[in-house]
Amino acid sequence: MRPVQFRGLAAIGVAAFALAACGSSSKSASPPTTAAPSTTEATTTTPPTTAAAAATSAAVTLASTKLGMVLVDDKGLTVYRFDNDTTPGKSTCGPGACASTWPAVIVTGPPKAGPGIDGTLSTFTRDDGRMQLQIDGHPLYTFAGDTKPGDTNGQGIIDKWYAVTADGDKAGDNS
Repeated sequence: MRPVQFRGLAAIGVAAFALAACGSSSKSASPPTTAAPSTTEATTTTPPTTAAAAATSAAVTLASTKLGMVLVDDKGLTVYRFDNDTTPGKSTCGPGACASTWPAVIVTGPPKAGPGIDGTLSTFTRDDGRMQLQIDGHPLYTFAGDTKPGDTNGQGIIDKWYAVTADGDKAGDNS
């Protein structure tokens, strides 16, 4: 039972890091200070590789998760949108902690939508010169706390990060 407890602490540590990296909220988390640094170190080196790998295919597809059908990258990892991104073609999750926790879905070629994706995929040039994928004007990201296909650990963090549905809406949003 200890591995389950450790994973829970690691998830809390990543969520707390995401809170610090992406602004304040009415929600708060108080993980042990020893959990966040080790979790941060472990997750900041892996996501850029995932984002770099996604850059070659520029494809997103739909996959079934506990949230329903959501967009996933070419590795099967859940794709998210950030409510602070209010201007199409502009990411507010810049370099540093936010970008390490929420790697942008970076592409090098034209975007390819898998079957069933109704939203319009396009790209824009980030401040760092790389091309980021977006759906209906919403920049797309993965989450460092998702380690395998089907994970949706980033859903609802700080009430601003949400998995993306086939039409570009937030998963689980009934408004």
